[in-house]
Amino acid sequence: MHMWIPDSLYKLLPFVYALVGAALIPIFGFSGPSMVSAILLLAASVLTTLWRYRPQDDAPKAMSPSVRDEWEKRKERRTESMPLDGFQ
Repeated sequence: MHMWIPDSLYKLLPFVYALVGAALIPIFGFSGPSMVSAILLLAASVLTTLWRYRPQDDAPKAMSPSVRDEWEKRKERRTESMPLDGFQ
């Protein structure tokens, strides 16, 4: 996968998220916006770490078609069965 940021910075991102999240509280105090931002940054740190080190399945699981895919198929069938005015 091609990244637009350097690999060294990419590896540090969870730590940067956690550090900035923890630094917000002493800098801005226990105000609502700083607490929400700190919690979101800490959650981003945890989720990023979990997603990176959790084993990924190589083979995608068989999924049922999404609602959007079904809608597209129905739309295609409708437009194919419509008569074209003037071209019959």
